Amino acid sequence: MKEFIVSWDIAKQNDATVIQFWWYKPVILGDKRQGNERFFCRWQCDYIIKWEQMPYTDQVEKLAMILEGAKYKNNHILLMDGTGVGQAVADLARTKGLKPVEIVFSGGIKAQPLTYGQADSRFSSDMDFKLMRGWSVPKQEMITDAHTILEQDRAKVPGTIPYAAEFKMQLEHFQGKVNEKGHTTYGNDNEAKHDDFVASFLMFCWQAKQLIKTEELQKTEKPVIRASQSYDWNPLKILSNPYKGN
Repeated sequence: MKEFIVSWDIAKQNDATVIQFWWYKPVILGDKRQGNERFFCRWQCDYIIKWEQMPYTDQVEKLAMILEGAKYKNNHILLMDGTGVGQAVADLARTKGLKPVEIVFSGGIKAQPLTYGQADSRFSSDMDFKLMRGWSVPKQEMITDAHTILEQDRAKVPGTIPYAAEFKMQLEHFQGKVNEKGHTTYGNDNEAKHDDFVASFLMFCWQAKQLIKTEELQKTEKPVIRASQSYDWNPLKILSNPYKGN
């Protein structure tokens, strides 16, 4: 399994571009001698990038250089917000050798694959093959996955990395509100101007949850406590006691 999830939230309007690098750091729980040893999937934020007022072409060039480095080359999953201008930036990224998985935030009820058609000249111009671009994912599903990741203590952000304090602030101001129909909607409160760090984090959480479900990890990780359905948002857990020595 690739060791890094890279989540890239593209700048829109007054927001900044935020890229988070999440490092897969599983730990071994239990005791082998007692027969209860198992792996537990965890991730730690390895680095955060924030770019303001940088042209998309420059962003693609810089990120391509970073991901071509020895640490990340062929060792990452690249997620990016494919909403709005994100699709065009994703196409630009592909011309530079990047392989982004577009994540489009939706109001649907379940994740749906995003595809685009491409005629294959090896057969005939009438044949249309659907190629994967990414996923359309309900925002509520991402929120639920983030609750699970937080409550099961699967992610940490060391306070020593760049922008950790700003990340913490945005998480604290990301709140749920009950609308007139009784549904809970999430967004930043009046004191937070931006939520770019949160958007990047939610994409990471969704991908991490998908990986936990895979057969590869289910073979080694036994079921753990399920996330609460109360939807209490407790982001402080992520920014305390980073994993040490594991």
